[in-house]
Amino acid sequence: MIRMTLILAVCLSLATPLVGLAEDFKPDPSKTYYIDCPAAEGRLSADGPTVSQWDYTVKTPKAVETSEDGDDVKWQFVAVGDKWHIQLASGGDDSRLWATKLTDANGLVLTDTAKSGGWTQFTLASAGDGKYLVTCPDGPEGFRRMKFLMDDKVGVVKESQSDVFCQVTITEVDQ
Repeated sequence: MIRMTLILAVCLSLATPLVGLAEDFKPDPSKTYYIDCPAAEGRLSADGPTVSQWDYTVKTPKAVETSEDGDDVKWQFVAVGDKWHIQLASGGDDSRLWATKLTDANGLVLTDTAKSGGWTQFTLASAGDGKYLVTCPDGPEGFRRMKFLMDDKVGVVKESQSDVFCQVTITEVDQ
């Protein structure tokens, strides 16, 4: 009887998905999500400042308090093969995340949803403990992994970085 109980316990533990694996989270394009960085105690918001560099004037994302719940912090994931466009659920002008070489914007800006190249497509990979790394694998070299920076800024850094300020939680917004 003990042997049977042990075998059953092992089988059940193998059937239970491990918490924090990227396979556990598949965004539903019909739902909205918060993207939070627990280490920075911040939530991704599209309400960042406008910056100008070269011939571009662009709006940037920023980190806000995790208690914020307005339209600027609710994100939608739109499938593009095995990658995702990340954009404001409410839509609007310049609502899609775009990894760029614009250093004054920390490499991450908002663009309109008509832009759909590799620099707007992100992957989600497990960082463990229910956290994920958001990466733009086809983005510009050195500007690929989302990171919450100092002074409420959010940008992209080298793909090899995975410290706690690159690790985010993705939580469905209660409707």
